[in-house]
Amino acid sequence: MSQPTIGALRHRIRIRTHTDLPMAGGGLQAQYSAGVERWADKQAVSAATYYASAQTGDQVTHWFVVLRGALTQPEQLTADMVIDHAQRRYRVVRARPHPQDDKYTAIEATDLGAIST
Repeated sequence: MSQPTIGALRHRIRIRTHTDLPMAGGGLQAQYSAGVERWADKQAVSAATYYASAQTGDQVTHWFVVLRGALTQPEQLTADMVIDHAQRRYRVVRARPHPQDDKYTAIEATDLGAIST
């Protein structure tokens, strides 16, 4: 993962909390918070990173890099959150300070597929 450059944070994403609520007839219904919109850099992980993460059961498919701020501190981003971008949804696997610049938060995520709403 490279350090963000001018113009790299060009993808508009929405970070939301996901909860499953029980339905009256049985089953679960997904609920999502309104969330926050942020500009982000989006990168697919390398094949080596994907296979290494798959061996641990975390199958990371993408990195998102956002500027640290309200609701984008690494400790605030948890596995019960999703990222919506370009009609696709990604599950947050983990977040940490960017390895090259701590002004940014690096988010590892798994592609869940197209948003069906």
